[in-house]
Amino acid sequence: MDVIVIALLKSLLTASFLLQWCMIIYIVSSWFQSCNPCSVQNQFIYYLRDKLSIVLWPILGPIRKVVPPIGCVDISCWVAMMVIYFIQDMLEAGLAW
Repeated sequence: MDVIVIALLKSLLTASFLLQWCMIIYIVSSWFQSCNPCSVQNQFIYYLRDKLSIVLWPILGPIRKVVPPIGCVDISCWVAMMVIYFIQDMLEAGLAW
């Protein structure tokens, strides 16, 4: 039984790390997309951002309803990152137990 729980915790921890990296790539791609020379010549940024927004929308959508943007800055990504860090700490504490 303990082996199953440890494997589940490690799987959830790995998934949270992958989600964290998807969020970082999403944030950086938004900076590249706002830069006109990059966005006109490089369709890869649009494709990447489109696919990542499909993956991240179930997480960012509810946060965007609660946390309004500050000026032109959407801080829902940063709030989601803090929640992911908190979940990672909880999972690591569960593994150390």
